[in-house]
Amino acid sequence: MSYPQKRTLVTISAMALIYAAYWIYTSSRLLITDPLRTWAITMLVFGGITVAVMIAVQILFHVLLSVGAAVKEAVKEAVKDPNNIDEIKIGQSVEAEFIEDERDKMLALKSRQVSYGISGAGFLAGLVSLVLNAPPSVMLNILFGAGFLGAVVEGIVTLIFYRKGFSNA
Repeated sequence: MSYPQKRTLVTISAMALIYAAYWIYTSSRLLITDPLRTWAITMLVFGGITVAVMIAVQILFHVLLSVGAAVKEAVKEAVKDPNNIDEIKIGQSVEAEFIEDERDKMLALKSRQVSYGISGAGFLAGLVSLVLNAPPSVMLNILFGAGFLGAVVEGIVTLIFYRKGFSNA
C-alpha cells in the first residue's frame, strides 16, 4: 500500500471517530430545541478538536511511517553486512516512502470534487429543512454532518480510485 493510501486510511479513521464522538456527545446532551448558541458552541469546540486531533494524528502517522521505513531498510542493510550499515541509504529509503506523483495529485483533485458535491448537497438539504419548518439546529447539524461526510467520502473515493484507477474525462 502506498503512502497516500495509508495517509487516506488514517484520515478516514480519525474523521469517522471524531464524527461519532460528536454524535454521541450531542445525542446525549443536547435537544433539537436547545438554543442555537449552544449548538454553535458545541460545533466550534468539535471543529477545534477536529483540527487538533487531525494534526496530532498526521504527525504521529508520519513519525511511525518514517521509523518503520528506516527500520525496514536498516534490517535489510544489516542482513547484507552487519558491520556496515549505510545511513545515507536508510535516509533515501525513508524519503522514497513519502513520494507523491502527478497521479496522486489528480486522484486527490477528483476525490475532492466529490467532497465538494456532498458539502453542496448538504447546504441545499439544510436550506430545504428550513423551508419545511424544521428547527434551525437541524439545519446546522445537516451542514456540519455534510462537512464530515464529505471528508470521509473523499477518502473512500480516493481509495477506490487507487484500486480501480480513473479516467481523465
